Amino acid sequence: MNDKAWKVTKFPAIIKWPEDIEKEPSTGLWSQYFKIYDEENAVDAPHTKSLKFYKRHQKKMDKGAEVLNPSRFKESDGHISALQALLEKRHQIGDPAFFSEYQMEPKRISSELHITPKVVVSRINPNVKENVMPDSFVFTCGAIDVNSSYAATLTVMSFKPDSTSAVLCHKVYRLNIDQQLTPVLYNQAVYNALSKVGKDIMTFGLKIDALGVDAGGRNWDAVCEWCKNAFHICGIPACAMAGRASHLFNPLARNRLRNAVGRTVLCCDDREAIKQGSGQKWLFFDSDRFKEAVQRSFLVEVGSPGGCSLYYALESEHAEFGMQICRERLKWKKT
Repeated sequence: MNDKAWKVTKFPAIIKWPEDIEKEPSTGLWSQYFKIYDEENAVDAPHTKSLKFYKRHQKKMDKGAEVLNPSRFKESDGHISALQALLEKRHQIGDPAFFSEYQMEPKRISSELHITPKVVVSRINPNVKENVMPDSFVFTCGAIDVNSSYAATLTVMSFKPDSTSAVLCHKVYRLNIDQQLTPVLYNQAVYNALSKVGKDIMTFGLKIDALGVDAGGRNWDAVCEWCKNAFHICGIPACAMAGRASHLFNPLARNRLRNAVGRTVLCCDDREAIKQGSGQKWLFFDSDRFKEAVQRSFLVEVGSPGGCSLYYALESEHAEFGMQICRERLKWKKT
């Protein structure tokens, strides 16, 4: 607090940092500890090796450290010291949240996120297989991005209750729809292309709970009509979706159901609101918010709450997927 009229007392969880972290933050014993810790997370293994490493080097790893509450740990959680528990929490939630919530010293951070093919490929989880539902995942959805002059891109993801996600499928369906077609012929071409994707989805053997389809621009009418019939085509309820930049997103605009949740709002016109079950509904969402959420999900450790991991496949397939993500990111920056 910068107001000098207030007397502020801070109680940081870690009063003094270990010498190992201050002197060798990226190569020291704590760095080695979390490398082992992350390897265990990646395969859902208990933290036996990392705990054994800490017990062996605890004296050196704890040297110089002082915590506010030395009793702040539980052996049942695999911890033998408060310092270990706090540093694991810092590793899990990141410096911004840790310094704000535990150290009472919020840090200014850059909003720029660097997503490269190398970063995307590093999200591979050997426990996730293509088109196979992982254990403990409770909701699966698909999204189709429609670029009529290039491709329809399908991604299927599954989620845990804590928003941990895994990509189970990523496919690109090449399109080359003539942009000079009349509205009727253009809409037919888009509708047919979506039907082809929908029928292909049926061969995956996945139980997909919902499907969202990009309805932006000229595709609006065709996508809305296809989503209305999607359940009969591929057995999946579908909804047309359109993103809006943060400064343009308005959940109280005319003809919208006023129930915005998480910067997403279900919409329909007044007549269709009366006809329950007609399927003539669509979603508007804050595209900037969700672009950032997707990017951040690739920057946390595999298996961490809120993080995203990729199904295991051939290296060449992941390289193509990484390049696709980067192409999408460049498109986001341009818009």
